[in-house]
Amino acid sequence: MPTTPRLSTHVPQRLPARARALVERVDHALEKAEATTAGRVRRRALEMDLVHQAMVLAALAMMLLIPALITLSALVPLGDSHGVATTVTRRLGLSAQAAHDVQLLFGGPGVKRTSTSYIGALVTLVSAYTWPAALQKGYEIAWQLPGRGVRDLWRPLVWLATMLGAATLVVVLGGSSEHGVSRVWLLPLGLTPVVFAWAWWTQHLLLGGRVGWRPLLTGAATITVGLYGLRAFAAVSLSDSITYNFDRYGPIGIVFMLLSWFIGFSVVMLGGAVVGQEWWSARQRRLEARRAARADQADQRP
Repeated sequence: MPTTPRLSTHVPQRLPARARALVERVDHALEKAEATTAGRVRRRALEMDLVHQAMVLAALAMMLLIPALITLSALVPLGDSHGVATTVTRRLGLSAQAAHDVQLLFGGPGVKRTSTSYIGALVTLVSAYTWPAALQKGYEIAWQLPGRGVRDLWRPLVWLATMLGAATLVVVLGGSSEHGVSRVWLLPLGLTPVVFAWAWWTQHLLLGGRVGWRPLLTGAATITVGLYGLRAFAAVSLSDSITYNFDRYGPIGIVFMLLSWFIGFSVVMLGGAVVGQEWWSARQRRLEARRAARADQADQRP
């Protein structure tokens, strides 16, 4: 297991003893930090190359899910004022101008439907299966579980179908153009239990039930907090960034910003699982240490 490099090994011996002692204290503090759950989470994130995994997931999302939505814009009104694009961007906390700019990616209600559009929609939706499949692989790495091949192929498909169903529900329930406080913040906060349950269920489903519900609890909570953090980021700075990039680069500028958001989303989804696994492992180690201590005490009794 990789450890934090010791600073004292790089300190010249000619330095005063007081300076070397200070470096030793820093090394000791770093070692103590590495022994904590946060330190182990950092090591696990480095071991599984979390940022790289998140970038792969984000690239898959851009290459598959966004083209799927663009194809579907010929089938359903994704680009109008009450369509999927506008409704979802409102749920993300984007401003009206930023939501309008994103809306332009998906065309307007005048997009023609053709048989090619239906075939393209089917192909892109089938291709989008690889996104939850990659997320499933990331969860297996986080929990150090082997893949089960064909036996679990249906699980990413169920997850994808559920996500599409949820997107449809968002459109049905969220077609209003209101932008009041209740619409922008109170409604999403009221849905926190739903988001938490979804994050909990996502891990359990994609891991094939090999990890119990209780060990996945912390990961679900971490994912929920991270997702609301992303939403707060979108409300604070993403809108201005989208508008700026659209004015400067056109629609491709929006793609750059969406890619950044997808990377953040993927880090939250994978990082939450890593935090949950390490927290559960630390808890199990503490319980085992207590049992061992009680067993030693029992053996020492006359």
